[in-house]
Amino acid sequence: MRRAPLGLVALLVSTAVTLTGVTGGVFEHADADAPTALADGTTITVDGHGYGHGHGMSQYGAEGAAKAGLDVQKILAFYYPKTTVATVRGNIRVLISEHTGANLVVQAMPGLEAQQVGTPTKVDVIAAQPDATRFRLVPSDGGTELDALVDGTWTSMQTFGGDAQFTAGGTPIRLYIRKSSALYRGSLRLANASTAPKVVDVVGVDNYVKGVVPREMPASWQPAAVQAQAVAARTYAVFERAENRGNAYDICDTSSCQVYGGYTAEQAASNAAVRATKGEVLEYDGSPAFTQFAASNGGYALSGGQPYLVSEKDPYDSSSVDPYANWSTPLTLAKLENRWPSVGDVAGITTKKVAGTGGHWASSVTIVGTSSTVTVSADSFRLWAGLRSDEFSIALTPPVSLGDPSTSPSPNPSPGDGTDARRKR
Repeated sequence: MRRAPLGLVALLVSTAVTLTGVTGGVFEHADADAPTALADGTTITVDGHGYGHGHGMSQYGAEGAAKAGLDVQKILAFYYPKTTVATVRGNIRVLISEHTGANLVVQAMPGLEAQQVGTPTKVDVIAAQPDATRFRLVPSDGGTELDALVDGTWTSMQTFGGDAQFTAGGTPIRLYIRKSSALYRGSLRLANASTAPKVVDVVGVDNYVKGVVPREMPASWQPAAVQAQAVAARTYAVFERAENRGNAYDICDTSSCQVYGGYTAEQAASNAAVRATKGEVLEYDGSPAFTQFAASNGGYALSGGQPYLVSEKDPYDSSSVDPYANWSTPLTLAKLENRWPSVGDVAGITTKKVAGTGGHWASSVTIVGTSSTVTVSADSFRLWAGLRSDEFSIALTPPVSLGDPSTSPSPNPSPGDGTDARRKR
């Protein structure tokens, strides 16, 4: 299989086709059954907008809206239309994902107590082992063992009949995670100790949000934007709590859910935003809304399959100082062919757009080759190419034809620049 000679570039460009609902160039061959390979040197550029899935609130858009004078209620009403404000209480159970070991180790501190989950009796571990520097909970024969570290040696204190946890009367507890540590409010629990141990922070909903907001949005941004982030994060957590009541935890602490850094992550400005929106969540039809958010929607929000996650132009994202508003990623023919070798030599690429997004968001990418055609979802293509979002288009730029003196870079091309340059597969 061979690529088209560079001298044919002008002909190939002139016969590019546009399909209904599809954008991008397919370079046709005189024989429609045998697509012609793109010429060596063809540039593939993915031009895109935004960062993330594009559903719900754009964080840069919220900042832009706040700078435009919108208060928190108007920001939330724009990004989550048809929702109403309600208030909630209770705890959120947060999986500490980085803690992958079976042992829960905490620093000794005044007021530290241990107890079996679901029972009222607490053990004053400091009174029982005043010389200990650390305490831990470890799985043990269908229950949980409480140990103390004294003079470098772990000593067993007692065994609980089920899962157990540490509390400290509301004071943040230092949890050791591998070679680092962090402070967490609430209770630190070893859940599922007898089967698949997980370290879980059981924390009040507002204290939980204090550990989320500065990890999801700069606390120094406009107060209305940070408050909108607090409400969105609180609502998202309460939605997940309702979905996961039968599990050992409600939500994780990574970007797979929303990022949570505990007390260590808290900042004064974001804590103020949490207090200003104390307990507030958004509901739709009496239930917590699925308040998705992402860094940037590139100026056009994408429907999220809920009545309050709609496709619409976003003037606030477009007008904000958004580093992700426009981006560009180059690709090579070789990279495409190595990933999808069944297509042979690439003859063209098209992108199908999501209906109702004004041609902004892609739903799939089709790679036309000399041997076959492959169609993949925009998500799959994005992950493979390392793109920031599915809001992209693909442009094909043919190499300069040396046979055209008006575009030729030099009247004396260097060796190897012949007009019939080709690449064999």
